[in-house]
Amino acid sequence: MTQIILQPLPDIQEKRPLVSLVLSTYNRPDGLGELLAAIGSQTMNREDFEVIIVDDGSKVPVKPIIDSQPHPFNLTVIEQENGGQAIARHRGIQLAKGELIIIIDDDMWVPDDFIEAHLRCHQQRARVVLGDIRPTRDIAKRPIFERAQAYQFARFGERMKRGEPAKGNFWTGNVSFRKSDYELVGGFDPSLRRSEDKELGIRFEKLMGHLGNEARVWSESAYVIHNSDHDQKHFWLNRSFNYGIYDSRIGKKHHDFSDANPWSFIFKVNPMSRVPLMMTVAAPSVAKNWSAWTLSIAEQIDKLGAEKAAIAITTLAYGLNYFRGVREEAGSLKQSIQDMEEYLRKIDTPESGAQLRNWAAAAVKFKVRVAADVAKIRNRHRIQHDGQDASSAKVIAHDVGLQILLGVRLMQFFRDTGQSMQSNIVSRMIRHLYAADIHPDAKIEPGISIVHGNGVVIGGDVTIGKGCIIFQNATLGDGRDPITGKTGSPTLGENVHIGPGSSLFGPITVGANSKLMAGTVLVESLPPNSRAKPADTKISARDDKKHPAR
Repeated sequence: MTQIILQPLPDIQEKRPLVSLVLSTYNRPDGLGELLAAIGSQTMNREDFEVIIVDDGSKVPVKPIIDSQPHPFNLTVIEQENGGQAIARHRGIQLAKGELIIIIDDDMWVPDDFIEAHLRCHQQRARVVLGDIRPTRDIAKRPIFERAQAYQFARFGERMKRGEPAKGNFWTGNVSFRKSDYELVGGFDPSLRRSEDKELGIRFEKLMGHLGNEARVWSESAYVIHNSDHDQKHFWLNRSFNYGIYDSRIGKKHHDFSDANPWSFIFKVNPMSRVPLMMTVAAPSVAKNWSAWTLSIAEQIDKLGAEKAAIAITTLAYGLNYFRGVREEAGSLKQSIQDMEEYLRKIDTPESGAQLRNWAAAAVKFKVRVAADVAKIRNRHRIQHDGQDASSAKVIAHDVGLQILLGVRLMQFFRDTGQSMQSNIVSRMIRHLYAADIHPDAKIEPGISIVHGNGVVIGGDVTIGKGCIIFQNATLGDGRDPITGKTGSPTLGENVHIGPGSSLFGPITVGANSKLMAGTVLVESLPPNSRAKPADTKISARDDKKHPAR
């Protein structure tokens, strides 16, 4: 038998692609088909790029669907249990053969020269390229929160066209970078379920800080079309809340990078928005409802055709939920304030820092005042309903007097922060909504109760102590002391009861624990523990000749 000697095969150098396009997917099989068709139409040589899809635990696996169709490029599909985008994308990048990595979301569409556009930027010395994200053609039909996001991307693009640096911005909906740089910075943080792209961008920025603006660029030509299918409000609200949580963690991880701190957003929003955002940190349980109500208001305004105003209000709704997440991660108001102060020590704007500290102090006062008012009303409800307790939200929703008091506390917040115009606006809103005229400068201590509230008038120099109860149509106003001639307004001690229709005028003092019965008119001071009532009603027969019966 002739012996056959097998000769070793010569070494064959595998042709490696220049580019690896990596994306993770979760429960979007239909959109993937359209995206893969667009990738198949790329002008770039098919052998020069590969596509790696990581199915992050979709309920219906996408691999059988993808494999059922031929694709004119090298495609790898990997399946894993749901672990989040950070883990899924990291796994795809680890398997990538190309030195240039492009990451896009699974709800995007790409033009024919998409990959080449990214490659051109890197050939011009770029190390990280943020590609433009454009809205879908039917964006006008999408929910207002989706249009708000598209508006933010458009504004960012306008800033980039003006030559502003892309510092502090990074997203993985459309980005490219070198695999070696990714490995050098350590890749995605697998502990982050949100903002994992922001955190990776911070590490890229630290790595490339000495390379100049050419290393990190924004590209209008390397664009994608965003075909988002997010149309549920609760998902959007939960996402904004979680961003606040994870951004707080990132801020602590990168404490040396001021833009990583979520408190930096306070200086990036409209000054009018800073007040409710600070109040959110002080009262997070109330803020949850505020955020949902604010978004509902934005939707109603949008129906009236005022899209720009609706987008602004939607942005506020996002911020309310975002800072609720910041407070959740901090664990307490005290820790939130400490985190804010830590951020203020690092920024180079002492004037803004002093202003924010003032707002923080006012936010603490707001929380204390509201908590005392709610406790007072809840106690009254408990007594009236045989000891049954009600939630704070339910009490606020049903008690008109407490709603008025919330407006009062908001007026005080604006007053404490030097924003007299906003304080006056709230005063006018209380007047029109509840027919109560309460001056912004009135000194109203926490823990009081307003019953019914319509027709209540409280002047600017009035002082109301803790625990007071004020019924409807009560008036506390300026007047002159008939003996001394001194002018001024009433001062109520603690736990004073002002009955319906009572009127108090002048620089008088009503001692603690005193009670004014309905219809009392008072122009002189009362000692503590007093009781005042109007003159007895006189009853007489009616003169039928003067007033004939009808």
